[in-house]
Amino acid sequence: MTRSLLGFLASSLLVTGAPAQTTEDDKLTAQDAASGDFLGFSVAIGGTTGVAGAPLSTPNGSNSGSVYLFDLTNGQQIQKLIPSDGDVGDRFGWSVAASSKLVIVGAYGDDDNGTDSGSAYCFVKKDGVELFKFLPSDGASGDRFGASMAIFFELAIVGAPKDDDNGSDSGSVYVFDITSGLELGKLTASDGAALDMFGEAVAISGNYALIGAPEDDDNGASSGSVYVFDLTTYQQVHKLTASDGAEGDRFGCAVALDGTMALVGSSSDDDGGTNSGSAYVFDITTGQELEKLTASDGAAGDFFGVAVALEDGVALIGAHFDDDAGADSGSAYTFDVATGLQTAKLQGSDVGPGDFYGYSVALAEATPLVGAHYHDAAASDTGAAYLYGVTADSIIRYCEATQNPNNAAVID
Repeated sequence: MTRSLLGFLASSLLVTGAPAQTTEDDKLTAQDAASGDFLGFSVAIGGTTGVAGAPLSTPNGSNSGSVYLFDLTNGQQIQKLIPSDGDVGDRFGWSVAASSKLVIVGAYGDDDNGTDSGSAYCFVKKDGVELFKFLPSDGASGDRFGASMAIFFELAIVGAPKDDDNGSDSGSVYVFDITSGLELGKLTASDGAALDMFGEAVAISGNYALIGAPEDDDNGASSGSVYVFDLTTYQQVHKLTASDGAEGDRFGCAVALDGTMALVGSSSDDDGGTNSGSAYVFDITTGQELEKLTASDGAAGDFFGVAVALEDGVALIGAHFDDDAGADSGSAYTFDVATGLQTAKLQGSDVGPGDFYGYSVALAEATPLVGAHYHDAAASDTGAAYLYGVTADSIIRYCEATQNPNNAAVID
C-alpha cells in the first residue's frame, strides 16, 4: 500500500492532535565541505535524488559555486556538479530545479552578457554531464538571470528579476525547451514597473507559470504581487494580490504551484508581529484566494514564508529566523491545505543559532527537504540539508507518477 505524504504527516501528530515537532531522517552534507560554502542555500528534489546548491563554494575561484546530488534512499553524495566555464563570482547553485532525469542550475553572477547578467545550466542527473548553457537572447549587465528557476516536463522557466524592460529592476522570466536548449519566449508583467523584481520567484505546473514580484506596490510599497501565465499562449491570466496586503509584506517572495493550486509566501507580513510572515493559497483558474496560513507559534522576525513548497494538498513553509534553537536557528512547518491546519513543525536535530534552517525547502513524493546554509557541519557556514520521510513506498509512487499512459518514461 502506498504511503502518502498526508499519511506521513498524520503519523507525526501527537495523540492529542497537536502539531508534532519532527526531526530528520537524514542530514545531507558535502564530502569536501569547506568553510563558507553555503550548501543548502537552494534545494530541490528529482525522483530519489536530492539537490543542494553551494553557491559560495570555490571550485573555480571565490564564490564560483557548485551543486551536490544525493541519493535520498541512503543520504549519500552521488555527484558534484561544476560548470564547464565556471569563474569567480558566478554563484553557480544560487537556484536549482530537478526532474526525473535533469538538473538545472542558476548562476546569476555569470558575466557572459555583462557583469552579473547571469546564466543557467542543464545537466543529466544520472552522470552529471552538462547538456546546455541557457542564456537569454537579450541578456544585459545586472539582469541576474538564473536567480530563480523551475522545471516541468520539457519546459524550464528562468527568472531575471533585475531585467529592465519595464524600468530599472522591473524583472522578466524566460521560457526554454530543455530538450533543445532553445529559448521559447519571454514573460513580463502587463503592468510591470521599476523595482518590482518580477521573477524573483518562479514555479511551473502543467501549462501554467507562477511568477512573484515581491517589490510591486499595489497595496503599498513592496507589498508584492504574483502573476499567472498560460504557457500555451504566453498570455498573463491573473494577477494575484493578498486580500489583506500591506506595505512591506513582500507577497510573492516565494511561490509554489501544484496543478491549479498556488502557494505564495509573504515573509514580511505582520500578523504575528513585525515580519512574522504568512503564506496564501490560491486557485489559479479563478484567481481566488482560498486561505491564509500562519505558524501556530509565529513571532516577530520569524520570516515565515521565505520559502514554500506544495504537493498533493500539503504545504511546506520555511521560517529561517525562527528562534526555537537559538537566535535565527530557523524552522519549517507543514500544513494540510484542505483544512488550513498546521500538521508538523520541522527542525534539524543539531540546528543552532544563526543556521537559517528553512531558508530553502523542497517537497516531492513524501519527501520534505530543508536547507540550512549557515550550519557549521564541517566548518563555519559549510551548510547542510535535512531530509524527512523517505520510504520505499514513496519511491514506488514517484516511479508510477512519472510514467505516461503507455507506461513509457518521460522527462519531467
